[in-house]
Amino acid sequence: MKISDAKENILYAPTWKGTNLAKVDNDLLQIIADINYLQSQIGERYNLFIKVHPFLYKEAAKHSEIKDRLIPDHVDTNELLAAVDLLITDYSSIFFDYLVTDKPILFYTWDTDVYAEQRGQYLQNDELPGPMLFNSKELALAIKDIKNVKLRYSDKYKKCRKNSRTMRMEK
Repeated sequence: MKISDAKENILYAPTWKGTNLAKVDNDLLQIIADINYLQSQIGERYNLFIKVHPFLYKEAAKHSEIKDRLIPDHVDTNELLAAVDLLITDYSSIFFDYLVTDKPILFYTWDTDVYAEQRGQYLQNDELPGPMLFNSKELALAIKDIKNVKLRYSDKYKKCRKNSRTMRMEK
């Protein structure tokens, strides 16, 4: 993949899955399929990158299909987020760090039932500063309509950002 300065940057940053750090669920085939679909739908406008959780990085690096989109594990996440125009995540706390950018967040939660049962979430679904999307088609449609999505979630975004600052100051 050639990175184009004329395109905006999307980062897909899913968290690790499972209940045991010694045996992380490997959802790389899902990630690859989703990124390939997104590339076919919105690739002419966006550079697509993946930042997997460090627990999954070594395995992800073995997949040639995503090698040119995979952000190396040593890259500082906060520096990376500064260069991103749109964040796609699932249940990862990375979105709290991204709130300061005032750029849109999409929550791609294709496995929400399993994840919620195994690990729980930081916020209730109706408090999230972006939509929950359950399949790659919904995700692509939200990206294509990102300006309206951002407008629809602006109040929740501001509230979440304010609450996030308050929590950090209390620590």
